[in-house]
This record gives sequence, structure tokens and C-alpha cells, in this order.
Amino acid sequence: MGTIYTAIRGLAIALFLMLLSTVFASVVIRYLGILEGSIDWVEEAARFLFIWVAFLGAAMAFHTGGHVCIDILPRFLSVRQQRLLSIVLEAMVAAFAAPMIWYGTELTVRTLDQPALVLRFSMAWVHAVVPLSGVIILVGALQRMARFLGGLRSADAPSLQEP
Repeated sequence: MGTIYTAIRGLAIALFLMLLSTVFASVVIRYLGILEGSIDWVEEAARFLFIWVAFLGAAMAFHTGGHVCIDILPRFLSVRQQRLLSIVLEAMVAAFAAPMIWYGTELTVRTLDQPALVLRFSMAWVHAVVPLSGVIILVGALQRMARFLGGLRSADAPSLQEP
């Protein structure tokens, strides 16, 4: 599974670099007055790239544990209670990811025939990141749940405070 996350991370970085370079080029062109001061497709491309970067970034932040968390409550709990809390929290994340996959797929399918205004490719390509990131989040949540469930049976499994 690590190779998939590495590939998705690489994709997110590549898309972010594309976003950065297109917006930078647009600013330079507008400032210098080249090509009548604008490139028609940059705004739409930047918006679509931003959507992909945001969703993939959120999924990868979940995978690496990079999201903000409140860790005061677990400090007052025993290791077993921490693991139980972790299982509940991961179940809540999975419960969020499942509709993301379902409705994201539905949105993607509904927009197969809808072209983007300027770039003219299917809007399904833009919306496909919603179920994709939902799958990444769901798989990560299920993996963590399995690890914490295993930790309930084992005394040496990690607690919430351990990375």
C-alpha cells in the first residue's frame, strides 16, 4: 500500500507544481502585457488543479497523521481506553469517507457529458478526485482501526501518543 501512497503523493506534488507555474505565468504575462494580458484557460485550469491538490492533500495528510487533532482527552485515559477511542474515531472517519465515495462517484458519473467551459474536457475528470480521496481516507481509516483492534489484544501495540 505504501507504493500507492507514494504515487498519489507524487501526483499531488506534480499537480501543485502545475498550479504554481500556470498561475505564475499568468501573473507575469498580465504584468508584462504579453498576449493581450491574459491566457484564457489559466483561471479554469488553476481552479481544477486546486481542487485536486486540496482533496489529495487532505487524503495524504490523513494518511500521515498531519491533520490537526485535539489530544487532551487521551492523556487522561488508560492505554486500553485510548485504543477504544481511536477505534471510535477511525469509525467516524470511515463513516465520513463512505458517503464521499458514494456521492463523489455519483457526481462524477453525472458529469461525464458536461464539458468544462474553456478547456472542453469532461467535468468528470475534475470530480473524480472526490471518490478517489474518499477511498484513500477509507482505506487508511480501516487500516488504523485494524491496528488499534489488534492493540486491544496486545500489550505492546502503539497508543495514541505514539506516531
